[in-house]
Amino acid sequence: MAVCAIKGCGQAAKQRGMCHSHFHSWRKYGDPLVKRYQRAKGLTCSVAGCERPCHSRGMCSKHYQQWYRQGGIGKTCSIAGCTKPLWAKGWCSGHYGRWGTYGDPLGGGRHEPSTQYLTKGYLMIKLSTGEWVLEHRHIMALTLGRPLSDDELVHHKDGDRTNNVVSNLQVMTMGQHLGHHKAEYWKHWRIAHGRPALKEVTG
Repeated sequence: MAVCAIKGCGQAAKQRGMCHSHFHSWRKYGDPLVKRYQRAKGLTCSVAGCERPCHSRGMCSKHYQQWYRQGGIGKTCSIAGCTKPLWAKGWCSGHYGRWGTYGDPLGGGRHEPSTQYLTKGYLMIKLSTGEWVLEHRHIMALTLGRPLSDDELVHHKDGDRTNNVVSNLQVMTMGQHLGHHKAEYWKHWRIAHGRPALKEVTG
């Protein structure tokens, strides 16, 4: 039976060659030899110049979130001329917010309210009845020949919320949609952090 790689520890190795206790300390504080009680005794962030209390993997909460989202510390927005810290999808929080609202990180212009507008990146259209509806749900309802139920969501296969071509739309239940995006999240997380693909891990 393999034992923990930490000198003097005779516990069985569970993950990454360490026992459960040392692996937890490494994952939580960035050092397998750090004990949980040490966090309350002045253990601080390992990032140079930061004196905040250690939260996880040797970093404070702020720097840990940056590392977790970006795969590193100190990365900036990919928009030319923007030096703000990276937040998500390669953009700072401001450009990410514009993408969510207008479907374009550089967006912000007004949309003609009498025809269509964007809400959180999704296209709203006005029907002849005067009712405003989400275009992708309206198109899918017409394609299926029936109204969509409250539990049915319309997924954009290419990730573009304004691309409402029928071939790009797929009806899913809330559970299926959540599972799909969860799998995609971990797929990109593994790539960003240099981890092997799940199929390579499971064999």
